[in-house]
Amino acid sequence: MKNFKETLGIDLSKVTLDAYLHSRKAYQQFENNEEGFKAMLTWARIEGKVKSAELLICFEHTGLYGMKLATFLEKKKRSYCMVPSIEIKRSLGMVRGKDDRVDAMRIAQYAHLRRESIKETRLPSKLLQKMKQLIALREKMVVQRAGYYTQLGELKRVYKKGENPPLFTIQEKLVAELTKAIAIVENEIIDLINGDAEVVFKSLKALGYYD
Repeated sequence: MKNFKETLGIDLSKVTLDAYLHSRKAYQQFENNEEGFKAMLTWARIEGKVKSAELLICFEHTGLYGMKLATFLEKKKRSYCMVPSIEIKRSLGMVRGKDDRVDAMRIAQYAHLRRESIKETRLPSKLLQKMKQLIALREKMVVQRAGYYTQLGELKRVYKKGENPPLFTIQEKLVAELTKAIAIVENEIIDLINGDAEVVFKSLKALGYYD
């Protein structure tokens, strides 16, 4: 059994991560991407005054965003647990309204209370590999689409409406196609999670959340 000296609760959203260290009562917000994940781990280690092995990371199972963070933590071999949101509500009670900082604090508190008995989440290797590939593909297309958005914005500043239409129409079509492709990949990720639900939640069951 690991000796966790600090717990880090994370409230996930599409754009940001709200992180809270239980013992240090420290809060910080990060971007929800790989650079944000790296910055968060560095902050938690320094602010929490703990070694990586002494930190338990906890967050709700939120589908795409949760799996993205989980694959990163798996790669870094960090201790973490994904918890169904209903379990945290059932354990700590309901809270009115939505406050990301409070939610992160409650998740950290939940993990702290169970730090001596909680079992870490581990994704099955096959699922992890597929998830990594799909997430990498999605991120690549998101970057490509952003590039076309930027180019279109620059063109609008240079050309008047109706001038050089191919420059606009071709790139607008590319943006539309990339948007469709991104949605397809996101659905594939969700289907992968749902299709392998028994495997994905196997470790969660081991935590005692399901009878």
